[in-house]
Amino acid sequence: MFRWGVLSTAKIGREHLLPAMVEAENGVLSAIASRDLSKAKALAERFGARHAFGSYEELLASDEVDGVYIPLPTSQHVEWAAKAIEAGKHVLVEKPLALDAKDILPLIKLRDQKKVLVCEAFMVIYHPQWIKVRDLIASGAIGRLRHVQGAFSYYNVDPSNMR
Repeated sequence: MFRWGVLSTAKIGREHLLPAMVEAENGVLSAIASRDLSKAKALAERFGARHAFGSYEELLASDEVDGVYIPLPTSQHVEWAAKAIEAGKHVLVEKPLALDAKDILPLIKLRDQKKVLVCEAFMVIYHPQWIKVRDLIASGAIGRLRHVQGAFSYYNVDPSNMR
C-alpha cells in the first residue's frame, strides 16, 4: 500500500486530492505537514492520516511516507520537489511544476539518480471528456481531424488568493 504525505494544508488538497486519497484502494494518506502543527493535526484527524508534522522537513524524513503531494505556491514547487526527491520520496506536484521549463532539468537529473517517480498533477489528460474525444478521433466517428483550437481559463473570485 502506497503511503502518501502532503506538504501543506492548501485548499486544493483539502477539497480535491485528500478526499480522493482517502477513497483510493491502492494508497493511504499517511501524513500531513504544515508550518502550523495545529493545522496539520486538524487536517490529519479530518482525513484519518496517522501522522501530523509541524514542518515539511519532518515529513520528508519520515519512514512512514513513500511519496508526497506538493500543493504549495508555484514558486515553491521546484525547491520542495527537489528536497522530496533527495529524501527518496516519489513526488506529485500540483500544476504547474515550475515557473520556467529550464527549472525542471535539475529535477529530472535528481529523479534519475534517486530512481523515484516525479509527476505533475495535470488532470486534464485523464478527464473523461478528453478520453471520449480521443476515442472519437481514433475511431473515425467524427471524420478526419483537420484543425484543433483550445483555450483554458478560470475566474479567481478571491483577488487576495494568488494561488
